Amino acid sequence: MASQINIIHSSKNYKNGPSVLTIGNFDGVHIGHQKLIQRVVEIQKKKNLRSCVFTFEPSPRSVLSPKTKPVRIANWVDKIVWLEEFGIENIILEPFSKAFAQHSAEWFVDEILVRRLQTQVLIVGYDFRFGRARSGTIEMIRQRAPDIEIYQYPPLLVQDLQNEEYSDYLGIVQKIPAKTVISSTLIRNVITNGEMKLAKILLSRPHKMEGVVVSGMQRGRKIGFPTANVFSKTELIPSTGVYAVFVRIDTERKLLKAMANLGLQPTFNGHSFQVEVHIFDFNRNIYSSSVEIFFIKKLRSERKFPSSEELVEQLKIDRQKSIEILDQEPLTF
Repeated sequence: MASQINIIHSSKNYKNGPSVLTIGNFDGVHIGHQKLIQRVVEIQKKKNLRSCVFTFEPSPRSVLSPKTKPVRIANWVDKIVWLEEFGIENIILEPFSKAFAQHSAEWFVDEILVRRLQTQVLIVGYDFRFGRARSGTIEMIRQRAPDIEIYQYPPLLVQDLQNEEYSDYLGIVQKIPAKTVISSTLIRNVITNGEMKLAKILLSRPHKMEGVVVSGMQRGRKIGFPTANVFSKTELIPSTGVYAVFVRIDTERKLLKAMANLGLQPTFNGHSFQVEVHIFDFNRNIYSSSVEIFFIKKLRSERKFPSSEELVEQLKIDRQKSIEILDQEPLTF
């Protein structure tokens, strides 16, 4: 089991010795990120170095171009948990500001990589650039700090998934052009479009939302499908519709089968976006509880029914489909 991860605020405070380092945002810690992280941990063990992830908080784009910054796939706590599970020992959170962005690429090599982080091995992705105006390159590091051993990995492509490990998912993966780079941007688009099975492949886990159960209009209870209304600050939300999901309440490890509706409740002439979860065979009072919702598959888009009776008949069908889907889902997350 991995030792507890160290969260270090600013590279100035790193004192843990020579490192094998990777640099990036790692939003979602998707399967492309995982290849780099696994290599970091392998070298850490082989060379007896300290494994480190260097990342900025807030993200550079949110400071330099806030109007175009992407929503986050996952929150910081989850990112830390996932990195720890892979065996990373240190996360260096570098405060990012417009002033920091003015540092030259040469300063970054000399001050951050060499002096502060004592980098012995650097592992980065295909598009790695750094320093003012992203002027820094791998070639610059090799010239300026020749003692640093550098590995730059090519992008992970959709076509790279077409092997035995992913053979059960080929029909899903083939929806994307083979030369597509697996990236956080791709995954955001996949989730926004409600392609939850594909999202699970690319993340190696289901996408989830987190929130708190709040009081609602009690409409679900009146028609025999009581729901937990969830107030969530999760930034990346799937498209509106009905989903087969698992739910975890508070700190319990048990996953509960459920279905979720994301949308405006058009049958009831709703006008505000709601996240409602109907947990199967469940009657506990969970108001104010924290919940996690794990999205497994989208069942259908949201639509307006002529009457509540017709809505109920559709919900019965949705419930049965959800149970069938969730019964087949391996609980490996």
